Amino acid sequence: MQPDARSLEVQSERVYIVYDGKSGNIAHVHRVFIHRGAADVGDEHGEKRALEMAQRFGHQVAKMCVLRAAKFDGALPQRVDVKKRELVEMKVSVGKKRLVTTKKRS
Repeated sequence: MQPDARSLEVQSERVYIVYDGKSGNIAHVHRVFIHRGAADVGDEHGEKRALEMAQRFGHQVAKMCVLRAAKFDGALPQRVDVKKRELVEMKVSVGKKRLVTTKKRS
């Protein structure tokens, strides 16, 4: 028996960003989908689960913080502005590549 497509309808999505509290570098992105008719999950639970999953993936979560973001685009380089506690796009600069050569020892 297949589930009714209406029961799989996503009612809301929440995004929790786990980031380094000093640098703002993102360590983990945790998404929570609430389906139509399902019980709502509070932010406290979402934040706790985000940290648990980050730790499972090998991150040291003692110095990490969690930000609930309105949206997150994984295709863009982003970080968290730790003072404003908001997600910001990083500017990527392309510099000149240097070729490093080494001398062979005789």
